[in-house]
Amino acid sequence: MGDLVMPSRPADRRESETPAFAVTLEWVADIDAATHAGVVDLLDEVARHERNMGFNEPLDRETAAEVGDALKADVKNGAVMVAREGDRIVGTVALAPNKLPARCHVVEIKRCVIARSHRGRILLRAWRMILEKCRERGWSTIVIDVRTDYAATVALWRKLGFIEFGRLPRYAIMDGEEVDGVFMYFDVLAS
Repeated sequence: MGDLVMPSRPADRRESETPAFAVTLEWVADIDAATHAGVVDLLDEVARHERNMGFNEPLDRETAAEVGDALKADVKNGAVMVAREGDRIVGTVALAPNKLPARCHVVEIKRCVIARSHRGRILLRAWRMILEKCRERGWSTIVIDVRTDYAATVALWRKLGFIEFGRLPRYAIMDGEEVDGVFMYFDVLAS
């Protein structure tokens, strides 16, 4: 399942108080070189400050290439949104539908990363666009998994309406430290 990196936003910033018009959100049709580089820059920026997505340092060339390949697959099979402020990518999220015919209504949120400087500024607009995309594509159930040590992130998804359906011990092991994971779903039809 996917990774989420959105620990709590600064307490003095509220989404409605921060002008978001400078940030554009778009579903991309292709992962070109500039988009790939922008996403890698975003991941590197976040990795310098947080342990996330299985790495806690800037991406090496091989890992960066794998990220690009994964994003291209997500565009081909699902949907990828990027948030841009000028030429800088400040957020990304991928929606990956289940490939089994009986589960094609289930989509997973993956690679959801927001730059620390933009947390609290774009999430609600992105969430509305995600719900719209899910309805458009016939995806009625959204699933996500989150590390339990990101308590603020788990709380955020719950606030958006996600319901926990399971936990996985030793979901991640980083530098010998074991972290559990929480698995959640959202019913698009009930929203």
